[in-house]
Amino acid sequence: MATDVQTVLGQVAELAAGVEFVESADAGPDVCDVRPIDNEHECWYRIEIDEGRYWVAWMTPDRYLSQSIEAELVYTGDDLDDMIDEELTDQPGWTLDSRLDAMEHFRTAEKLFTFRSRTPIEVGHEPGDAAACLVAAMSAYHEALTQLGDLKEDEDD
Repeated sequence: MATDVQTVLGQVAELAAGVEFVESADAGPDVCDVRPIDNEHECWYRIEIDEGRYWVAWMTPDRYLSQSIEAELVYTGDDLDDMIDEELTDQPGWTLDSRLDAMEHFRTAEKLFTFRSRTPIEVGHEPGDAAACLVAAMSAYHEALTQLGDLKEDEDD
């Protein structure tokens, strides 16, 4: 099973490297970290395994960046799960009928502020299909989150 996970994460890194907002993608034995281009904030996307499924996450050590996203969601009343699902439908690599599970927001033991969602992709899923869907989920996260808080581009840019 570890080989399947490593294959999927390696394919995620390869596919992510071709996505226009990605600067780098590094696959390890149990996670794939993806850094966005022009990242003035320290944050990244992660594909990881937990509870036998793949999860997509956005992470930062910057409390204020995380709070800026939370504050905008509270102010606007937008639902981040809905925003991500809406973006997911526009991603060509997403071929599944189901959506991501409800998003979790927490601080890890490593003091990383994290937004993450469990995908419907179980460990053992066909590697090529899994990788394409995981990159699509990461791209949906990117599209939704970059509309919020301090990740949002200034109107003057």
